[in-house]
Amino acid sequence: MPSKDWKSEQLLAWLFNESSCKDEVVVNDRWGSDCRHKHGGYLDHRIRGGHERRQPPLGGKARGMAYSYGYNRAERIDDYKTGREFILVLCDLVSRGGNFLLDIGPNGDGTIPVIMEQRLLEIGDWLRVNGEAIYGTRYAGRGCQWSGGQAVPASSSASSW
Repeated sequence: MPSKDWKSEQLLAWLFNESSCKDEVVVNDRWGSDCRHKHGGYLDHRIRGGHERRQPPLGGKARGMAYSYGYNRAERIDDYKTGREFILVLCDLVSRGGNFLLDIGPNGDGTIPVIMEQRLLEIGDWLRVNGEAIYGTRYAGRGCQWSGGQAVPASSSASSW
């Protein structure tokens, strides 16, 4: 729906002018079908047709651990990405000045499913060893896609996970 139908202008005006978090809030660009890539502090990275769209630096990516953005009892273990896959996405986004929002969701009794907890622990274990390569870093000013030893400009290739 267009942002007018969502009343996005009114919500954003309140959020940035009157809310208690107005000086600290960060928003993405998903406030209606007509405002993608025009407004928001962060551009949204969405997976379309199995390929990630490459955005300029300072964007972000939000995704769930499987196909859904939270708990979905119909998803099987094979639907979940591995901790390694999430770490590669994190490194790729941070290297381009972006951020990664990994969505999890509780199941019906309010607990975090074990598979989601396991993935978070794997990422945390990796960050304990390699965190200085992530925290406090900034975009280097040029991007490239990881490949078999060759630097391929980010704009000429797409991720296929």
